[in-house]
Amino acid sequence: MTVIKILNESGFEVSRYAEENIYEISVSVKHSKKYLEKGFNWNILDNCIVVGKNGLAFVGTGLFVDIESGYEIEIRQICHKLTKRGLIVCHDYINCNHSGEMYIIIQNILDEPLIISNGEVIAQICGHKTPTVDICFN
Repeated sequence: MTVIKILNESGFEVSRYAEENIYEISVSVKHSKKYLEKGFNWNILDNCIVVGKNGLAFVGTGLFVDIESGYEIEIRQICHKLTKRGLIVCHDYINCNHSGEMYIIIQNILDEPLIISNGEVIAQICGHKTPTVDICFN
């Protein structure tokens, strides 16, 4: 009964926490290039991602998802070691309407550029069943 399928084209191993449905995911510089956009303060240099001071970046993972209806993937910060470095991973959910590559939104909260290495583990993902809730607007 697989409800979330993930194709790993990152070139990096995805580690699973023992007896939990939580996985560590890494940055893929190769897959991040397509997310370079004007208005965001980041770039790719020497196979690393450089997030400018107080910058925001869309970082590719090389993980492509297919999620059955009624389920979602939660993306969350892996630990406080990133916060100590000045990086914040935006807590996010990917639902069954998303198809394609999973990316991570990160923010540098420092007043100086911050470097993220290719393959560096920066986030956790886990799958959830999505509850059905009726919402009424008056």
